Amino acid sequence: MKTTLTALPAGAGVFRIPSFKVVDVIVPMTTALFIDNQWVPFIDGENLQQQFARNGVSLSLHLCIANYLQRQGRNPSIHIVIQGGE
Repeated sequence: MKTTLTALPAGAGVFRIPSFKVVDVIVPMTTALFIDNQWVPFIDGENLQQQFARNGVSLSLHLCIANYLQRQGRNPSIHIVIQGGE
């Protein structure tokens, strides 16, 4: 079963996914910032994840969250929806 997450605009060049729980793991708020023509994501409490910087905000958030969940020993199917378009 795929979990759909919605990224909300939070100012110019910023999208956030509020904290959520999936497969018994609480994922802190995840943010993507538009820096140097790329979306750079991070999980609250962690550093910017430059290795997940991409041209698309949904892909950068997806990679960051998937990595976080894998570090927790989980690998659920997730889908990122961008409120207001990308």
